[in-house]
Formats: sequence, C-alpha cells, structure tokens
Amino acid sequence: GDNDSTVNIETLQRALDQTMQSHNTTPNAEIGGFTPDQLLALQRHPLGTPGCPLTFSDQLTAPQLKSAKLFQQMRLFLLAVRDSGGIRATAAGNLPRTFVNQMVDQLLDADEQKAVWKYNKVLNESDFFTLHEARVVCEQTGLIGLTKGQYTLRKKALPLLEADAAGKLYHALFTGFFLNYNIGYRLHRGVDLDWLQSEIGYVLKPLQLYGKKWLPAQKLATTLLHPMTLERVNAAISQISYTSANNELESFLLKPLEQWGLLEVQRQQKKYW
Repeated sequence: GDNDSTVNIETLQRALDQTMQSHNTTPNAEIGGFTPDQLLALQRHPLGTPGCPLTFSDQLTAPQLKSAKLFQQMRLFLLAVRDSGGIRATAAGNLPRTFVNQMVDQLLDADEQKAVWKYNKVLNESDFFTLHEARVVCEQTGLIGLTKGQYTLRKKALPLLEADAAGKLYHALFTGFFLNYNIGYRLHRGVDLDWLQSEIGYVLKPLQLYGKKWLPAQKLATTLLHPMTLERVNAAISQISYTSANNELESFLLKPLEQWGLLEVQRQQKKYW
C-alpha cells in the first residue's frame, strides 16, 4: 500500500544520497585527480581565501627553505631594507643605484653576476630584474612601502624576518607572488596568458598526485592542466608558432614553483633550447 511506497522511496533516496556522496568525495582522474567537492570548493574559494581546500603550513623551517631561491632572494632584500633604516627612492620611485649595486653580491651567484656585468657598467633597478621583482612583490604583498620618498618595512614585516618565522614569511611571499604579482610581467611577450597563474590551485593537486615520479616534459600540460584550461590555452596560442601549452605552463607555473623550492626539474639542451 501507501506505506510500502513511502518506504521504497525513502530507501531509494538514501541509496541515491550515498551514491552522490561517494561520487562527490572520490578523486577523479578526468578532473585532475580532484574530487568533485574539492573542485567546487576551489571554484567558490580560490587559493588564499577562507574555505579553500588547499591550505598552507606556516611551520616550514629555514633549513627546509634553502632551495627556495626566490624566497631567499626576497628575504635578503627585506633584511637589507630593514638594516638600512630606509632607502631613499629616485624621482621615478626606483631603488637608488648605490643600493642596487650593493645587492648584486647578495642576490646572485658568481655566474649570474658575470652575466649582469657583461652588459652593464653601472646598474639601475631596471637593469637588475631579480632585485626589481623582489621590490615589486614585497611592495604588493604589503611588506615594504614608500613613505615620504623612502622605502621602509611595514610593521607586519618585522616579526616575519626573525629566524624562527621563515615559514610565515614564505607563506606571505608565496601567496603575494601568485595572487598579487603579474607573472606575465617577467616574460615580456605579447601572448595574453596572464590569467594562467590563477590556475595555481588546480595545478597543485595534480602535482601532488603525479609529481612523486618524473613527468616527461611533453606530457606536462595534458597531465597537470584541467581539460578546460588546456583548451583555453591552446585557443590563445593557436596562431603562434613559437610556443606551446607546455611552454606556457612552464613559464607561468612550473618555473616559478621550481624557484619557490617546490619542484625539482631536470633540463637537457636540444638545439638552441
């Protein structure tokens, strides 16, 4: 009778709910190894916002961050700003030449220094991109600011420079780099793919799943990019012969992640590349 129908409907509903729950919480290779719930959460709560399924640990120690080249360079820059007590900016808002030249030895290894001095007798900030990028990222992250013509540390930056605060400083700089800085600025090209850095949250999960083994370069884009993202990248570069989805993925995400100490990369030279 009616009671039997009610019981059957309730049983079917419970079975359906369990099936949906299992589907939504099971990793799916077709969507980059995410569960549907995680993918939806990333859409609603991007990297760096409350509710994001990818969270940061502030517990990294200074020895664990030795290979994070960009972090080390930016921390040295912040320490130099702190120790200077304030750096008088040029009329254009750049770091002065005396400070720029002092930072070459601190930020670059011997080969990098040789390359810089090969084409420059004196250095302005615009000639020293490593320092320029550090200044821009630290400023956009709110760790330094220009006050009365001087670059000085903001109050919140001081405790982050303590020896036991490396993880907290890394967190601040990493999120500032990927969420505030325009990575396309370092490439100086006409390809409009600056939006690709916003895919960082979607790439980190596949890297966690597949990056424990070496990934061949030719399969990086198909392995790490969401299919809709890959389609969008290919559409944007369809008329450009000198690049590929793999190249753009490397430029906007993989090389930065390597410089932040999160990836190990082996390269081999082929012809001129």
